[in-house]
Amino acid sequence: MLEQNLGAVNGILVIIPTRDQMFVTTRVDEQSMGEMGLLANFIKEEALKSQPNEALSSLIWSFKNGELTGLQTVKVEDDR
Repeated sequence: MLEQNLGAVNGILVIIPTRDQMFVTTRVDEQSMGEMGLLANFIKEEALKSQPNEALSSLIWSFKNGELTGLQTVKVEDDR
């Protein structure tokens, strides 16, 4: 239903990094998956520092044609 309401013919990506946050995008390309994964990781890690009970998941959820898939995220290390 959400896919139809958003006009997302290619599906949607969703992250739920904390109990009170959900982010949705209709862009489902590799760049979007990477960006959503980084955002989910960052928000979840920040929540763990300040409100551990609020942190949920760094998974990216993909919805397409009524099918739900959990996509694992990769933690990127910054060498700076």
